[in-house]
Parts: sequence; structure tokens; C-alpha cells
Amino acid sequence: MADVLRFNPFGDDPRDRNNMVLWMQKTLNKISSQSLDGDELAEIEELHDKLEILDNFLISNSDKSESVYENEFLDLIFPLWEQLKALSKTDFSPGIWRTEGKRELMYGYSEFHKLTVIRKKSATSVNYYSDIPELVTWDCTPITQKNQTFYIVRTKVAELNAVCSVPSFDKSLPTSESGFRVLDRSREPKQWQRNPNPDRIAAIESFIGENRNIVANTPLVYAPESKYIKYQKNKDGLIKSISIDFSFLHKENNSFSDHKDLEDLRPLWLIDGQHRIRGISQNSISLDLDIAFVLFPYDLGVQSAAKIFAEVNTLARDLSDLHKIFMRHRFQLASVDSDKDFRPFDNCRPEEKNSRMNSLSYECAAHLTSISSSPLRELIRILDENVTGNHIIDAKMFVKNARGWFSDNGPYPMSENMDKNLIFEEVCNYFIALESVVNHYVFKGPDEWPDGDSRWLRSPPKNGKNTLQNTRCFRAIIRLLPTAVSLCSGEDRPFSKNNFEKVLAPLAWVDWNNEDLHSAYAKKTGEQWWKCLLVWMENALINGKSYSYDEVMSNEIYSEAGKGILAPPAKPEIKIEENSPEWPEKGKDLIIISSRPVNCTLTSTWTLRDTNLMPRNHKGKKKFKAQLDSKSRFVIPYYSWMDHDSSSGKRMEIVVDWMNANGENSSKLIINNPKY
Repeated sequence: MADVLRFNPFGDDPRDRNNMVLWMQKTLNKISSQSLDGDELAEIEELHDKLEILDNFLISNSDKSESVYENEFLDLIFPLWEQLKALSKTDFSPGIWRTEGKRELMYGYSEFHKLTVIRKKSATSVNYYSDIPELVTWDCTPITQKNQTFYIVRTKVAELNAVCSVPSFDKSLPTSESGFRVLDRSREPKQWQRNPNPDRIAAIESFIGENRNIVANTPLVYAPESKYIKYQKNKDGLIKSISIDFSFLHKENNSFSDHKDLEDLRPLWLIDGQHRIRGISQNSISLDLDIAFVLFPYDLGVQSAAKIFAEVNTLARDLSDLHKIFMRHRFQLASVDSDKDFRPFDNCRPEEKNSRMNSLSYECAAHLTSISSSPLRELIRILDENVTGNHIIDAKMFVKNARGWFSDNGPYPMSENMDKNLIFEEVCNYFIALESVVNHYVFKGPDEWPDGDSRWLRSPPKNGKNTLQNTRCFRAIIRLLPTAVSLCSGEDRPFSKNNFEKVLAPLAWVDWNNEDLHSAYAKKTGEQWWKCLLVWMENALINGKSYSYDEVMSNEIYSEAGKGILAPPAKPEIKIEENSPEWPEKGKDLIIISSRPVNCTLTSTWTLRDTNLMPRNHKGKKKFKAQLDSKSRFVIPYYSWMDHDSSSGKRMEIVVDWMNANGENSSKLIINNPKY
């Protein structure tokens, strides 16, 4: 039974799965065209090979019932999907491939349904019928509020989708026309909804395919005056039933369509819930799936219908991010979005990895902010209602930065199956050790801070927190844990506070109260600055040596591990790589290398100029990450301008820049064309 309930957002249509593999391969090819280091390119090639294996697997099982091979398919696809997201640095949802080209669905409302066509990168579905279906009739249950009556109706999703259009804006609406509509409220009364988002519709199509997922919130539908809409009323004038006549369909050759050119002819207006209805209708489950909707009759008036839409979407308050994550965890909600998945993960299946990462990092945050021994007690905000405590980070941001601890490459992977209570104990020991080191509590450790102030405060000020307890910079402390764990040794897990103290000792003389340190790493907005801090700390820990205050806080000791936290990088090396040609030739690229200076970010920036110092970078400056050998490689292919002796091709100037939070440094290499 458990196997039946496995989460499958990838569909069961063989053609759809083939399209998925093709889309993944195309996406990889697009990534390959970007500026990447050798390791990333190798990973892309590896993923290409795995996708070929998956493709062959699908072909070899094409004549079998899906239930026979579904579990094996899911075990194959989930790791590949997560790997693709990591390489592309995009959290796209399963089903996104369905928006990349025209789709044809062979299921829909009525026996006369022939075909549904979904245009490329469009949310619009056009339904074709071999004949006009019989009218659809729904019973209506009246609800009266303040002398206004609306109705609750039960139907099949496929039925509702077949008769509803969306009063949405034109996709190419000119700004001037928008202005006219502001000035004249009666202008284009059938256009006031947002355009449907194809990716969101595809995500809902995948979501509803999960056996445990339902869509219970009710769409809102308005029935404008139309000859295709008929009512039956009781003696009190209340609507008993509503019928939709399909003669609104447009004759096209030998078919009937619900569109004429780009005009949607379906008579009812779907004023709220368009993504739900369109998404579910693109899954074959819609044929049998019951749904309730709220019907507003024509006598309500279009103005009132639009007003209701506005009230639903502008007055209603969405749940806060902290409330959402609390609810997802509390009720173990599944999601196609990797950072929102909190399904049960007891079976250690590939599709459960994201849930495990999210759930354990969230629970770890709760543990750290709750127990009395934790330096983070009352410092991690779990809910908006937590009004006490001068928080240094909230649970959402903690999870974002700590979930990697529980990945395959983290210190607590699924494969090790380490008890979560032991994990939380080890993590708490890490933070206790950090507090001990930076406050100089360590036995036989450094002297007290000359000013007598602690650098870690269990009750920090609400405003003006130091660099260590600054919200942005504290992310670096979270990301530092895997390095610290990897350097611990000599005892069974969980690693003790004493073990972590030895590993973290190189941080003892970082003065987290120093204003220059705060200006460099905490005051500036942007992700790169706290990541620079992380790089410096990782280098310090790996180096494993402790230095004096003056050495650590120096702004003149360049690119030495554990020293010069306020210093810019040293001047980098730049040279032609061994076995590279001295000048680009057809089929032979010139390769320039530069070693990454210590305490720099992973990424270098390269500029290429010709004889006249004109920039020649294709599509702008190039950025490359350092590879495992700590070298960045700039590959220069042959271009025709390189042969023009008088104007451009006599020589080249190549500049590489490396940076950290304190500045940057560059080196220049001039290469003369051997032809001249």
C-alpha cells in the first residue's frame, strides 16, 4: 500500500516523460553554454549520461504497465531532478517542461471531446469536439448574506473547465490603454484578472497527481447575461439549477472549438481559482474529480463580481512565511517545491530527501531556541507571535542555510541514519563551543578581551548587534558547521564541545565588536559579503593555527589563512597554462590560468582587450569559479579580429580580478601575436 502512495509529480504518460527527458537535456545544454568551471562541466556530462540511462529505461519498459516499473522510475528520476536544479541554480517545479512546446491532451469533458491543444509557453487550452456536447446542468444551493444571494455548486473539474473563461488582461496591453481603463471604469469590463501563469498551472497539474493531495478551496464563478446560460427557479425566485448550452462552440472545419481565433467563447467567468481549475483539468484525474465552487448569478452584476475578486485577492491576508513553514511541518505537507516539502520521510526514498532536509533543519532550529543550555535560546524566531527575545535570525532563514547539513554532501546525510537527537546534541555542542571560543572561556585559552566585553551575548541588544550576531553574518556561522564537523576527530559521535573548541580556536581573536569588521561584512547589503566571511573562517579552520589579535585583525596581511580578516587579497598569479598554444588558433583555444588567492571568493572576473584596448569579451566580462586545484581558467577561442595586425590582432591584454569583502586585486598579462 505504501508503494501506491509514493509521490509522483512526473506524470504517467510515456510521451510526457519523453518530453521531460528532452527538456532536461536541453536545459543542461543551455547551462553548458555558460561560464562554468571544469568540475561543473564534468557534472553536466555525468548528468547527460544518467539521463541517457533513464531514457533507455523508459524505452525498454514502454510495453509494460506503469505500476510494474514506477518505483524504479521514481528512484531514478528524483536524484536527477534535484541535481539539475542544483546545476541550474533554479528551483523549477516538475511539469515545467510541459510549457516548452505545444501539448495535445486526448482527455476532456464529454464523449465528443477530440483534443485539447495547449499552446507553447501558454496557459491557454483550446478544446475541440467532434460534435456539440449535451448541455451540462448543476443543482444550486443558495446562501444569502445581507440580501445578496449566491450559490454552492458541485461538479466535475472537467465540466467546470469546459464552460469557464477567465476575464484576464491582454498579454500585450499597452501602458496607455491601461491608463484609459484607470480613467474609465466601464472600459473593457471583461478584462481585470491577471494572466494565468503556465508554470504555476503545470505545477498544480503535477501536485494533483499525488495520491494524497487534494484541492479543497472553492473557485469563484460569475454567470454574466448570456443566451447560453439557463436557470430553473423555485417559487421564491431562487435558482434551483443552472444549465450551460454548448452551442457557444465555434465551428472549425470538421470540429467545434471553444475559441474563435484568440477569443475564449466559454460563457461563465472564472473570477478566482483559474490556476487550480486549469491545472487540474490538464491531468486526466479531472474527469472524475469532484469540486465545489461558488456561483454568483448574473443579477449580482459584473461590478460586484469584480469587487468580490478584488476583496478576495487584496483584502485577504496571506499567511506569513513563518506561519507557512510551521503549518507545513505540523501537518507534514508535501510540495513540488524543494524548499517547501515537509512530507513524512521515514522510508528514506529519493523523493523524501528534501523533506528530511527541511524538517530536520526546522526541528534543529526549534531545539536550539528552546533548550536552556543553548547559546541560541530565544534567539531564533519561530513565529511572528514571538515578540520576546532579540532574535538574530528567523526559522525560515535558518532552514535555508542549515538544510544542506542533511544533504548527501552534508555531515548528516540520509545514508548514515544518525539519530536526530544525537544530531541536535552535536549541533548544540558546536554553538556552545563557538560561544566559549569567541568569549575566551576556553580553559588555558587566550586572555580575556581587553575591554572585558563578551563577543557572544545570550541577550544581545535589539539594535546594534555585533558582526557575529548580525542576521546576515550569522548565516556564515551556520554554513561553517560542516567544515567544523569534518575537522573533528578522536571520538564517537556526537562530537563534544571540547572537540569543537579545538577546531574553532583560530577564531578566538576575531574581534566581532570591531567597527571596521562590521563595515566590511555586515553593513553592506548583498549575499557576497557574508560569504566572504565564510571563506575566511573556512580557511582559518582548515589551516588549524591560532594567531595573535594583531595578525588576525590586520588589514595589511594579504591572503594568509587565519590572518588579515580586514585585508584585501594579494596580487594574483596569471599565466598561460602548460600545453596551451601561445595564441588562439582555429580548433585550439588559448587557456589562461590564475590561482585563487587565499581568503578570496571562489569567482574570478576576466577581461580581454585587443591591441587598441577595446574590450573583446563575448557577451561582457567573464566570471569563472576556481576548480578543485584552486585555479580559474579563462578559455579564449579563435576570433577573426585576432588576425588583423593593424587594428586589433597584434597583441592581447588579459586581466583577472579576485575579490573579498575588503577589496580586490588584479593582474595583467600581455600576449603578443607570434605572427607579427
